Amino acid sequence: MKQEYHSNATTNLHMRLDINKSNLTNLMLANKFGISEPTVSKWKNRAIFEDKSSRPHTIHYA
Repeated sequence: MKQEYHSNATTNLHMRLDINKSNLTNLMLANKFGISEPTVSKWKNRAIFEDKSSRPHTIHYA
């Protein structure tokens, strides 16, 4: 099954792995992938690259 990403996703799993393994500077990677330097820095420093769930942890009832 093909991985689907939400419309606001700026990176995907393959990009994140490339960013983490790359020796290029953050600026060069940002230009290569069309994302910001802080985003590159965030993914370079993470150990887990999978998407996190966006569902609420708790549901509050009125």
